[in-house]
Amino acid sequence: MACINGTVWCKGVGGGFASICPKCTSQKLATRQNAPVAVAPLPPALTNIMATATPTTVLAGRGMTGQTIHLGVGEQVDLMRGVVPPGFTVDWSLQGDAELDNTTTATPVLTAGATAGEVTVSLKISKGPGHIGHALKTLTFKVIAPSGTVARQDPGSNKVRHAQGTAGVGFLMWINLLPDTVLFNRVEWREHTGVGRATGHFAFLENGRVHAPTGVPYNAASQPTDLRSADWMEVLGVEPAPEGINWVAQVDTVDTGDHQPEVGAAPPAPPLPPSWRVSSHKWDIEWMYRVRKASGEFSGEFRLQKAMHEATITADGTATISKAGCGPFSRPAGSPTSGYV
Repeated sequence: MACINGTVWCKGVGGGFASICPKCTSQKLATRQNAPVAVAPLPPALTNIMATATPTTVLAGRGMTGQTIHLGVGEQVDLMRGVVPPGFTVDWSLQGDAELDNTTTATPVLTAGATAGEVTVSLKISKGPGHIGHALKTLTFKVIAPSGTVARQDPGSNKVRHAQGTAGVGFLMWINLLPDTVLFNRVEWREHTGVGRATGHFAFLENGRVHAPTGVPYNAASQPTDLRSADWMEVLGVEPAPEGINWVAQVDTVDTGDHQPEVGAAPPAPPLPPSWRVSSHKWDIEWMYRVRKASGEFSGEFRLQKAMHEATITADGTATISKAGCGPFSRPAGSPTSGYV
């Protein structure tokens, strides 16, 4: 190549350094410095490294979308990678609402966060001859929040409560969180507040009454003593029947109480058959949940749903009650006395 500076004695960048001018020397050095450096290919032991994800608690009906594993909020997964060949270091990299207890170990634990969404974990080269940041394997998870509940009568209580001669009925209730294709075994549940609307026999105690959060007592005015405190109920992920998947570890007593008939005509008028005021009571109660983090601390509260508690009394004393879609259960006033079990 001719000299780019017009010097007669210079042989250009193609010549040796001793026979070229300073300007051509500079260009020749720059060309050498910018030349691509060949990077050795990754060893097969690294390109084929194993990376697996196994939910800590087995669920036979767990949801999957292709290779994407479905997890409940707070649920944990055991990760594992294969042996890394000498000269390389690989680390775990996380994207999404989740936590890794360690990014460098071969067997870290992933804890899903408190919100729904996609989480990806990648195994990346962090040290070695080239390829820094290269993702060797990527695992994808779909985190799912509780979407509702299924309520049912406690299977150990095959009866409803009733006192003969009164208008009243009650039952014991269980609930399970949905969906049942993931686990919520690091979730806790509780009832919160709701304002009662009541007529007839229910009006005196229930109209305007604020539902007490789980574990909070009522005061003499039939109102909660403290709305800021509450007990939380554990959610058990996988239990044998009849509890099943995502069972809330509590038994809810759902009851109208007992209501006497109105007083009949005073003597000497002939006695009247017993009768009741037509009555209704509705309580739209908030149900809440929170999620345990990897540290053992809890997230803030999330509202799961509103659960309607509804009761009625007819003029002949038939009482009916339901809650959160469980029921209705009814008993006429004249039915024999019975307990919950």
